[in-house]
Amino acid sequence: MQTIYVCWLESNPSTALCGARTDLLVVMNRGKPNAVLIGFKQIRNWANFVCVRQAIAVSLFRDCQIFAVDIAELANEPTPTMLTRMARLWGYQSLTTLLLHRYV
Repeated sequence: MQTIYVCWLESNPSTALCGARTDLLVVMNRGKPNAVLIGFKQIRNWANFVCVRQAIAVSLFRDCQIFAVDIAELANEPTPTMLTRMARLWGYQSLTTLLLHRYV
């Protein structure tokens, strides 16, 4: 685990993101922990982060930040499973309705 400060993060964001790929980064603000940067490759095998990965994938898809095929990879699930879960989550009758609403 590494510690970085907000001012360093603001001036070197790409370096911090690269560091988060291999190690947990605790972001400090005025001497107190403020956030944690964790790379997705790091948490791929952490069972308790599966729900976090799924929530991030659904949120990014909802906000039109990633495509439907990318959410499954991010959530570490098969594409049909993830799309069906999202259709049910948002109350769509079918997967087709979800995709039409999203892309049309």
